[in-house]
Amino acid sequence: LQLCPELAPYPHRLAAVTSFAYNVGLGAFKASTLRRKCRARQWKAAAAEFHKWNKAGGRPMRGLTIRRGLECKTFDAEGW
Repeated sequence: LQLCPELAPYPHRLAAVTSFAYNVGLGAFKASTLRRKCRARQWKAAAAEFHKWNKAGGRPMRGLTIRRGLECKTFDAEGW
């Protein structure tokens, strides 16, 4: 929450970003466009950023693609 206080009123977005940051690391999250979009409250653009983080060793990984899709869906959920 310290890195992205704009997420405080949105528990679903906070949950998605927490999962993401735990998986990629805080250093990567701090430098990410995802964080910049969240800080600017550009929610749709931020949601699209999750899908860019599906690679390991430069190759798309099925498990990461699924994980990022679920994080994006949670982030973009309107009904929370």
